[in-house]
Amino acid sequence: MPATTSSGTSLPPTDLFSFSLSNFTATRPIIDGPGLYVALDADCRALYVGQSGHVLLRVKQHADKPWAPQVAEWRYCLLPGGEDARLTAETVLVLRHRPRHNRAIKLGLRANGSVYELQFLSSKGSR
Repeated sequence: MPATTSSGTSLPPTDLFSFSLSNFTATRPIIDGPGLYVALDADCRALYVGQSGHVLLRVKQHADKPWAPQVAEWRYCLLPGGEDARLTAETVLVLRHRPRHNRAIKLGLRANGSVYELQFLSSKGSR
């Protein structure tokens, strides 16, 4: 099933390695469903990237995080289908944008889309 934003744009699952913030919408209210979400600061830098079976509920849960006051905008993209597709797209976005508040990830992404192992430090580590 293709990824779909609330504005109607879609992204075939085969393009998950091409996933970018341009696939996200800032439409309010956030429509609940399976997908990805990103918290952006005032300079449009990713603070946090996540995926969930219920985007709206998960975004609401982040309101209590210490970094929540830094969020200028939430964007989301509905991605029907399985969790594997959401996890793949989330990994690509985390590796591409290196959000300050995502935890460690042990995969890397080569330019050709293949994955390799690396250590990505959390916000508590140095970069």
